Amino acid sequence: MKTTRIIPLTGIINILLLILTHCKVDSSVDYRVIRVEKGWGYELYNGQKIIIHQEIIPVIERNSPFLSRSDARKTGKLALQKLSSGKIPSITKRDLDSLRIAYP
Repeated sequence: MKTTRIIPLTGIINILLLILTHCKVDSSVDYRVIRVEKGWGYELYNGQKIIIHQEIIPVIERNSPFLSRSDARKTGKLALQKLSSGKIPSITKRDLDSLRIAYP
């Protein structure tokens, strides 16, 4: 079971690195909260191009959407701040806890 979790995480990291190296991030980068089935998510976009579409809460074991619009907004905003500062916009469990994100 742990092996299957490592492979998707590696794939996600590779995708994020690809985005960062091939997508020029400028002042038009932004985020928006989106309504998804049974909850909320967020998108990061550069101009009109969506660069991250996040329908589930990252890093938790269950594939659950954010329970509130506010939680999706706070997490999307943090991911945007990381991306804008040249970092990989990955979210950690520590990030979720510090933002007081509710998750199952």
